[in-house]
Amino acid sequence: HADLLSKRFLREVEVAARLHHPNIVTAYDAGEEHGISYLVSEFIDGQDLSELIRQYGPVPIPMAMDIILQAARALAYAHSEGIVHRDIKPSNLLLDNEGNVKLLDVGLARVNTPDGVPAAADLTSTGVMMGTVDYMSPEQALNTRLADERSDIYSLGCTLFFLLTGRSPYRGETSMERLIAHRESPLPSILTLWPECPPELDTLISHMIAKRPEERPQTAGELVRLMESLQGTGLPEIVFEDASTDDSSITQTAHSESDRTWLGESGEPGQGPASAPTVPCPALPRELLPEVDTALNDIRHAVTEAEAALIPGDASHDSLVEQPAVRQMMSDSVATASESRAAVMHSRRSTSMAWILFPGLAALILAAIVIPRILPDSKTDSSEDKSSPSDAGDLTGNESGSEQAAGETAREVSGRDHVRELRLLADMTLAEAEDYRRQKATELQVPLQVQMGDVSFEFIPPGRFYFGPESTQLVTIDRGFYLSATEITVGQFGRFDDAVPGFRTAAEINGDGWGLSPETSQWKNDGGYYYRKLGANFVDRDTPATSITYGDAVAFCRWISGETLRKITLPNEQQWEYACRCGRRGTWCFGDDESALGDYAWTRDNSNNQISPVAQKQANTWGLFDMHGNESEWCLQDETITGTAIGFVRGGGFNSPPRETASAVRLPNPVNSPAHGAFRVLMELE
Repeated sequence: HADLLSKRFLREVEVAARLHHPNIVTAYDAGEEHGISYLVSEFIDGQDLSELIRQYGPVPIPMAMDIILQAARALAYAHSEGIVHRDIKPSNLLLDNEGNVKLLDVGLARVNTPDGVPAAADLTSTGVMMGTVDYMSPEQALNTRLADERSDIYSLGCTLFFLLTGRSPYRGETSMERLIAHRESPLPSILTLWPECPPELDTLISHMIAKRPEERPQTAGELVRLMESLQGTGLPEIVFEDASTDDSSITQTAHSESDRTWLGESGEPGQGPASAPTVPCPALPRELLPEVDTALNDIRHAVTEAEAALIPGDASHDSLVEQPAVRQMMSDSVATASESRAAVMHSRRSTSMAWILFPGLAALILAAIVIPRILPDSKTDSSEDKSSPSDAGDLTGNESGSEQAAGETAREVSGRDHVRELRLLADMTLAEAEDYRRQKATELQVPLQVQMGDVSFEFIPPGRFYFGPESTQLVTIDRGFYLSATEITVGQFGRFDDAVPGFRTAAEINGDGWGLSPETSQWKNDGGYYYRKLGANFVDRDTPATSITYGDAVAFCRWISGETLRKITLPNEQQWEYACRCGRRGTWCFGDDESALGDYAWTRDNSNNQISPVAQKQANTWGLFDMHGNESEWCLQDETITGTAIGFVRGGGFNSPPRETASAVRLPNPVNSPAHGAFRVLMELE
């Protein structure tokens, strides 16, 4: 057995050493030291697709197509070298920080001789089934030696299905049930799960995962041409949403038993798939995640009740502090805040019913722990205050610790011990939201509109709102700011471009910008398009600058900051959503009535498949145009995740269905991909 494994390893080294392609992990060296074989390969700073889906959920169609197209190009090269991979699956495809796909694990690959006959060195023993059940072609399941290039195409089709839906094409409780399903069950249609999916994409997937090899694309090169043709049709940036699939089920799909190499009963135990080196990190058992989610929500709501309970004169405050248990707790000395938090969390685990039966008591306990650390005593000089708000952030789910979960008002204490009220805007009318903005501008003695060069800014007041699609996360925007009234236009971006010697957008350098083909009237990314040249889509100085990467947008912010001597950045996602909503609840800035969306947004229902000049539709209550539709907008990434392959865009675009333009919708996008990216900018108050 050891000899067989050693031979397999040496064969893997031989195969890996033959392959030199930008979408395949490069092998550098191999050898044996003290009886231990080793392989030195390229380090990939990124994540595999299985982890990507677990973390972010299904990806937009253009992103999925780009990933699979890169993988298909890698396979076309490998097949030309006489190599069949035989274990294509999400965890064997890495997405690096440049947005490049890297194919892993050539250890299961079969080396063909020039005449196409498997080499004698093929170490697959009779009775050993090599591959991964959820992505394995019917012929490979029947006999591993039958696997050829078309088997890899089948597995790649299953992977595309997974990227778009978060699940594999066939379901079953056991590996054998799923294996049989690949061979005997009716061909799955993605349209049954996702009716909004473009039918041509469903046709492509069905073609790739056809049960008979002769009905699939016959080569990876043929598949590449099919996908490039389909990409040119301007596929919409929509994402699959399945109400029956929650985060936990995506987690299970992404890291299920079926996502491991599987060997038949008579085979040897399989080696785990090759992957990039990782840093060990302690993690909660997966089965505890739903309970932890519930606990965190309980704590967030408890903290919200806690501050309200501590407001002098509040009825709940007066009644709670008279309870003997509470008075005893308040009189006891607590060694440290961290010990108290640990006690509360232990109580949550052991006696969860207490939190349900006595929510007010739980709130006050949390208040004693959390609120003093959020709100320093106003009589204490700020220079002597050593408390850290980050501890509060740990309990509220807020990374920065600056978002206070509170009741109807929140006290903000400045270094001068000044206390002012920040209102919750969630249930305001549109007129009340605008009055509130004017009131705050007067209080802060700042103008509602500011002109910096050729960029117009609107004042966004501080306040509190409910963030996210479920409107359950209470967020405090503790400082007002200015946000550009429109997306940065071609004229504005061009002024920066012309002023910086040698600057070129990533789309100009890489040739992957998007434009409307004059020949096909379809959006394509292979025509040398960039923000000044969008093909048949007419461009003038008022068109939003598009085909912009995250890095391009950041470069503009740095330049305009230097020009204006003001700090100008991209808005983060909370700032963007708050400004879009005008702090209010609702699907869109104006409310929930979809019939009114056409007054505010260009979507696939009214855009005629083209990007329009800015400010042609109605602004929201705070003076911001095109927050919904026309072009999706980059948001600032948290500094702790800068450099990751995935960023987020907001607002949807001209080819988005109405629901994809909602205030809370966020779509992942590789930071180095221009896609249809545009942006607006935020300027801090002086």
